[in-house]
Amino acid sequence: MATLIDKLRQFFRLEPKAGGETAVPPPPPPFTDATLTRLMQQVAQTEEGYYTCEETFALLDEYAEMVVSGEDAAALMPLVKAHLRICPECGSHFDILRTIS
Repeated sequence: MATLIDKLRQFFRLEPKAGGETAVPPPPPPFTDATLTRLMQQVAQTEEGYYTCEETFALLDEYAEMVVSGEDAAALMPLVKAHLRICPECGSHFDILRTIS
């Protein structure tokens, strides 16, 4: 996985390749090493059939209400639960909804 992270760093930062050729100066790095590592972990955990952030967000209020009311939301909406497990942004939205429900 370290090699893949190195290649992603090179790609996103437009670092010069082995021959030293580059047409434009490299821009500032858009991602930190921690961000690239988290991205790779999320990609590794993703499986076919998972909800996107948009699909999850559309169901998030209903899911939060189920959790707060004590229903087994994970069993009733397993794809939402799976997405929340790998997506920190949607997880933050869920935490907010849960506290205000």
